[in-house]
Amino acid sequence: YLNYVIKVDQSEIILRNSVVENNLESSREKRGVWLKDSDPEIDGVTFLNFNQDENSIALHIEGGSPIIQKSTFKENYYGIKIENGANPTIEGNYFEENAIPIYALDSYPSLDGNQFLNNNINGILIKGDISQNTTWAWKAGTTYVIDYYLGVLSGATLILEPGVVVKLKPGYPNVSGYQAYIQIVGSLIAEGTENAKIIFTSFQDDIYGGDTNNDGDSSSPAPWDWKEITFFSGSSGSLKNVVIRYGGYNTNNPLVIEVEDDVFQENVTIELSSKEP
Repeated sequence: YLNYVIKVDQSEIILRNSVVENNLESSREKRGVWLKDSDPEIDGVTFLNFNQDENSIALHIEGGSPIIQKSTFKENYYGIKIENGANPTIEGNYFEENAIPIYALDSYPSLDGNQFLNNNINGILIKGDISQNTTWAWKAGTTYVIDYYLGVLSGATLILEPGVVVKLKPGYPNVSGYQAYIQIVGSLIAEGTENAKIIFTSFQDDIYGGDTNNDGDSSSPAPWDWKEITFFSGSSGSLKNVVIRYGGYNTNNPLVIEVEDDVFQENVTIELSSKEP
């Protein structure tokens, strides 16, 4: 069964300058604050110790467009878990010693000015589809980590601003084919600059975006760490001042464009993605 401290269902509240700490009795699932199709403002709130297991979530957002700002998430399994097409604004928050500070599943959070320290993933973990008639912009300053797959569906647009770093997770040990990938049926606009290139690389690459997996020198990237970015026929996009590293699992080709004329390319570098058979 599920325990929670605060539940907000199809409503609006302001939660400010408070502490939400796990003191719930044992249960299968624990939530600190649970938002369902709601648009509250959470400002200056500290979320602590929701870390019993992978079912523990400090702030669970299911739908809606809440604002979360100037808050602290510390020692939780999930700091913020976002689902059901939610598009929260998450700005100026601090995440420390969480297993997964932010997780977005089929959802579109707007991130800006957040800080990450000593989390198992120092960034946002993303999985699922960007649905029709949605435009989602990724800003520099947060590392975006793809967990298995990201799909941009027909009618949807993903925009990567200059300086964005995207990391894709490698497969689990001895599990072939799990390597992460991106598939474009809609549109991907990734236009960096000479001084602020857009990077697609391995989750284990510390050169760009820092030590995202928080393991120091214990791991290192390698060719074939992730699969590929695929633009299917009928998709569109623009790749400018982009670097693609350590992809190409099983093909040596981390960028697949089915119809070349549909995708503009300028100064695209592919490196460290080839392995001898």
